[in-house]
Amino acid sequence: MDKFNSLYQQSKETESTWINSLKSFNDIHADDRAFEKIYGNDNKFKFDSNLFDILKRELDGQVQISDKPSSAAIYQTLVALRISLREQIPQEESLLIQNIGNFFKLGNIGENEKTNIYSDEIREEALKSLLNCTTRNKRLQATFDTEMNGPHLLTKELINGLDDKVALPIYKILIHRCTLPETRAIVCQAGIMDHLINQLEVRTTGANFDPSTILGDLFRLTFTATMHLGQLDKSGGKTTDPSDKEIEQCRKFFPIYKRIFTYHCDRDHPMYAIKMAVISALLNTPKQLLEELLDEVDLSYLEDILKSQSYFADKPEGPGELIPILMLLTNITQYIKATRDRLFVYTFPEELTKVTDEAVGITIETPKAALQHDTVSSKLIPLMTASDIGLKHFVSEFFYYICDEDPNEICRVTGYGNAAGLLAMKGLLSLGGQ
Repeated sequence: MDKFNSLYQQSKETESTWINSLKSFNDIHADDRAFEKIYGNDNKFKFDSNLFDILKRELDGQVQISDKPSSAAIYQTLVALRISLREQIPQEESLLIQNIGNFFKLGNIGENEKTNIYSDEIREEALKSLLNCTTRNKRLQATFDTEMNGPHLLTKELINGLDDKVALPIYKILIHRCTLPETRAIVCQAGIMDHLINQLEVRTTGANFDPSTILGDLFRLTFTATMHLGQLDKSGGKTTDPSDKEIEQCRKFFPIYKRIFTYHCDRDHPMYAIKMAVISALLNTPKQLLEELLDEVDLSYLEDILKSQSYFADKPEGPGELIPILMLLTNITQYIKATRDRLFVYTFPEELTKVTDEAVGITIETPKAALQHDTVSSKLIPLMTASDIGLKHFVSEFFYYICDEDPNEICRVTGYGNAAGLLAMKGLLSLGGQ
């Protein structure tokens, strides 16, 4: 940073003086995320200011063409900004707010920014810098959302058609911004749902079916764009019923989901990560469509995911890996009672699921049969007392519904000690173990 700053200040207009230094910075720091400790606040601020100065000369209509930076210099400048903006220091906030519009111009985002058409490489880097601008700072996010009308413009750009390398950073931006209800509403009104359905249909059919990064991001955007439709909706504490149009759009996803789940692969295959993105998207299925979903996506596919994810039960990443599938199955068993027995039999060993005339035995401890090696119950029961509150809650809820909401049954198969917290929360503690 300091070397480039010095060379640039010596001769701003003589590109050959500083461009090699900029390329060197980009090569050396390609994977780095922190620069303040290496170069100091002042050098970082000057570095980013100088980079924006280069872009300003490109975009200033008063600057002679002969004095504008070359395409190569613009590209290297945007790469350097994308790298540097992985870390943002407080004194840069105003600088970034003043210059965020440059990324729209160089990305050709919006009908007013099509005068000079830039290469896909330059557009991609401009949008990656925009992504880094909008992931943390709330003032920058507000500027992007309201003053720049970013969510609407980016959605329209996607609908008009883009090369994948340009579309990918846009998808990532919208994934983050659609977690806000007001932004989600804008993006949905602009037509993102039909775009997602179309893109997923194309990318999961025939030779196009490939576990690409963009396919995963399409499903992740499906998740954040539909959060108002299912159990994750928190709009004023109330769940709003989906419109008829939203119901029909949700139905169109079901055959696409089926194609993903019928793609057989192990946990290390790239398609498995996409399956997990689909699991998250399924959490937003409106409850009135859950039966239709299971008509298309057989419950056996979800059982397989549960067993596979139970591998993470005793791993540090357990909560993040297990909670989505547990939430989904809990939601299904809550509203579709016909699935409870099947999941109960799948989860517990035969010794605990077979019908018998013997008296029900309930103990404080977990029944030994439930902890048999390689059963789903053996992985999940210890999590009923896990330190992670979310994981503990959803494991317990899952057991509660597959035990048909019967306090005695959940105590019988998991042990009274494990079930006590759940029963206390539901006001059923006095009923369990009778």
